[in-house]
Amino acid sequence: MVDLTESHYSTGTATVEAGGTAVTGQGTNWAGAIRPGDLFGTHVGLPIRILSVDSNTSLTLAHEWPGAAQTASAYEIQLTPYDVGYRKAIEDLVTGIAEGNLPMFAALVGAANKLPYFDSSDSMALADFPAWARSMLSQPGSADKIPYLTGANGAALTTLTALARTFLAAANEADARSVINVALRQSNAFDDGAGRGLIVGAFGLGAHSLPTASALDNITAGNTLFRWGNTTANRPSTYGVGIQFERSEGFIQQLGVTVDGGNVTREFNRGTTGTPWTPPIPSSVYQRSNILGSVAQSGGIPTGAIIERGSNSNGSYVRYADGTQLCWHSINAGVADTAHGQVFITSNNSWTFPVQFSSVPMIVSGSNRSGSANGVTWPGSTTQSISVSSTNGLFGVSSMTGAGVYLHVLAIGRWF
Repeated sequence: MVDLTESHYSTGTATVEAGGTAVTGQGTNWAGAIRPGDLFGTHVGLPIRILSVDSNTSLTLAHEWPGAAQTASAYEIQLTPYDVGYRKAIEDLVTGIAEGNLPMFAALVGAANKLPYFDSSDSMALADFPAWARSMLSQPGSADKIPYLTGANGAALTTLTALARTFLAAANEADARSVINVALRQSNAFDDGAGRGLIVGAFGLGAHSLPTASALDNITAGNTLFRWGNTTANRPSTYGVGIQFERSEGFIQQLGVTVDGGNVTREFNRGTTGTPWTPPIPSSVYQRSNILGSVAQSGGIPTGAIIERGSNSNGSYVRYADGTQLCWHSINAGVADTAHGQVFITSNNSWTFPVQFSSVPMIVSGSNRSGSANGVTWPGSTTQSISVSSTNGLFGVSSMTGAGVYLHVLAIGRWF
């Protein structure tokens, strides 16, 4: 601590070159006790003003040392009285006050709930300082908090989130929009999080290419447009587009169409009420374009057309989506000229079905006569061997010899 009653300082020793201005101390504490303006050298009657106190052991003189060089010798510094410095400081302060803003401040008339402010470069005025502003300024400082008004006269602190701080720190409008986009926009076209901003193509709206679902079972967005591809789970076909409706939470309906070359070839639908989807894979919606075609099934559920019809050299057939299959054919059984009791029969005939059954079918037959012979004809059979692909032991019967007989056979069964 500086002793204001001391008139000189001589602690330690000092070294100075003749004609030099640098003074080095040994065991000195000049930085805490000496000021520029004090006088070095009064111990030999050569007082030189000190220009600067550089450290506890270093001084710079304002003029060259006129005396002989001394090394680590006793010295004395005469201290300038503090009132000399005070007088100059006070003069500077008074001048500053007179030339500065205090006269404008002093000219104001104090009033309750008022706050002084500059209304120009050389004048001041009073502004209202309402209760809400005083409450705002009285809030204690706290990390990651920002004050806000709680009413007409009150204020409190609320959390200033990292997102909000990043937004406020944005250098320009483009950066601010970028912060909002990254934080608040959808992460993908199916993102239905609360408060999310829609991106182009959100839920398929306005998109040139619909968002592809990874699985039809987990489209989380309630109402949306989508498409499926060859990697989509639970898809009804290789490619297609669809729309999902959610009437209320968990009550969902999906409608879809398969698109082939720009033409709608099949339609599908299915629904769920919060339990597993019914059916697990969307079922077809039938129309004129897909009632007829190739029937198909998966686990007993039809996945193809309703009716399939065809023919070949073995006859004709029709298959229905429920699994029913009919095959029919007309067979020239030959001439009934072999006596068999009181009637005449043709030779035995076999029939390979035009398509195969999944189990042994039932055979129904009829006949008609050909040629000029008279008599009545009807179908007959021996012990037949019927399989899923053919039958045999078929022959024609006539009441008179020489009649040609055509057999008309029908097989009824199932294709799955």
